[in-house]
Amino acid sequence: MVDKIFKILAKLNKADKDRIDSAIERLGSDWKNAGDIKPLKNKKGYFRLRVGKFRIIFIVLNDEAFVLKVGKRSDVFYK
Repeated sequence: MVDKIFKILAKLNKADKDRIDSAIERLGSDWKNAGDIKPLKNKKGYFRLRVGKFRIIFIVLNDEAFVLKVGKRSDVFYK
């Protein structure tokens, strides 16, 4: 799963990659105050962080955020 995230980030331009990297770092330090976060419907414990046109899907275990997916917003992205 981590390999998929790195592949997606490698394809992005530097500005987008830096914004997403920064957002992921904020998740690690204090996920509750990392930005525009909403829980996913029908998926208990899953959250999304909005970073411009990109979304970061993560879960929280023991008050620690774990990134599961990064990508552009679309209907397919959330499935």
